[in-house]
Amino acid sequence: MELYKTRQLSMGKTSELAEMNKINFMCELGKYDIPAINYDVDEFKEALEWSPTHNIFLTHL
Repeated sequence: MELYKTRQLSMGKTSELAEMNKINFMCELGKYDIPAINYDVDEFKEALEWSPTHNIFLTHL
């Protein structure tokens, strides 16, 4: 989990390493107060750029 928390590995790779599916891995993250979605504001904005309605969201960030 530390590899995911420190952003050294993706959720997919970390869950594989832990021999868990992603859903179970996300549940485990919650037990340790580690957010399952690990975006900073800039990454979140980038993720929204593909969306034709992204302007609605970006005006509030």
